[in-house]
Amino acid sequence: MKIRPGDVLLPLMLVSVMGAGISFLSPIFGTIGRWMMFAVLLAYLSFGRKARLNTTTVLVASAYVVWCLLTSAWSEQPSLSLMKAIALGLALSASLWGGYHWGSYQKASNALGHMWPYAAVSLVAGLTGRGGSQIGSIEALAGATQGPNFLGFILATSAPVLLWQVRRHWRSGSRRVWWIMVLAFCLLIVYQTASRSALLVVAAAFAGFLAGIGVRRIAVYAVGAVIGIGLVASMATQVRNAIIQRSILKGATADRGVFYSREAVWADSFDAAIQGGWFGVGYGVSAGWSTPSAQITTSVVGYGREKGNSQMAMIEETGVIGLLLSFGLLTVVFRKILAGFREAQDREEKILLGIIGGTLVGLVVQSMLEAWWGAPGAPEFAVFWTLAGVGLAVARRNSAASVSLRSLAEVRLPSELILRNTQA
Repeated sequence: MKIRPGDVLLPLMLVSVMGAGISFLSPIFGTIGRWMMFAVLLAYLSFGRKARLNTTTVLVASAYVVWCLLTSAWSEQPSLSLMKAIALGLALSASLWGGYHWGSYQKASNALGHMWPYAAVSLVAGLTGRGGSQIGSIEALAGATQGPNFLGFILATSAPVLLWQVRRHWRSGSRRVWWIMVLAFCLLIVYQTASRSALLVVAAAFAGFLAGIGVRRIAVYAVGAVIGIGLVASMATQVRNAIIQRSILKGATADRGVFYSREAVWADSFDAAIQGGWFGVGYGVSAGWSTPSAQITTSVVGYGREKGNSQMAMIEETGVIGLLLSFGLLTVVFRKILAGFREAQDREEKILLGIIGGTLVGLVVQSMLEAWWGAPGAPEFAVFWTLAGVGLAVARRNSAASVSLRSLAEVRLPSELILRNTQA
């Protein structure tokens, strides 16, 4: 079996973006390693006959990157905005194009194959290390990562490829049981991280899967879900309350509410978004922070504040115009994936697009709780745009097949024409 560079570079890039957050990978990749992998992958895609994204997607993505670059002209930290805008162009191009190239040349069975090394490292990180944090009475698992939310995220975004494997091997008894067990183990660790945003991503991926399998099967799963909820509800009060505390309230009291830990962060981000107005204070900039530009050009560690919401952070940094451009890019991506989902003739590819689309929706929702959209070197950014690229490739293949079938249906055979003329 011949292994092409493209079969290695994309999976390796996804592993590299995890590097800084995992103890056993940081010595290998650290901060610089991921940017080297982005650059190598983009260089590979730029030469030879590679699958090309459609013009609309390229133009809208380019408009967003160019606008972020332009904000350096009036930025409070020009050097930071310029460097981060260049990083944005590199990471977005490599991730989106890399995912699209992968999806264009892989069969549906291996469309998510680029996630395997990422998923394997995530599971190892969850099993090793003794990291964790105490949130009230809750102990959140961090494993070998920098924090529970990080571990929860990388495992939640590993779940789609495991879910896809369960589907692929559903008719093989032993393999089905094996993949169900692996998926269940992954979800158990996600639960142990107490990361609510990670649980949202997992729930969205399962919702996309259900949308792909069809209405009749959804009814069967719905009955199973009702039974499962009934069993949970019938548990001892202590067990039920423990689940609610860990997965919903996350250590807060019912009086404080679900978003108690986010209220102060969102309030600051809202005030900063008002300052951003139409044009923003500069891409990557935190309004009002006056760290010397020379210092943050080499490293942004310690600069800025937690923003907690990607949409408000976008308005703060790139203004309402930047937010609208980002929405435009998301609209293009989701419309094409939805069109491919609707037109899919093959059930397996329909389910695949359901899982991909559901995961992407979950990540958008998660971005309202974690401001990763403006962090092009973050794992969330790379995973989102890589999956978007794969989804666009699979959707385009399905749309093209649908058009071909419609065209074939409209062609009249000579015998049909003769019979029609005879009857006339």
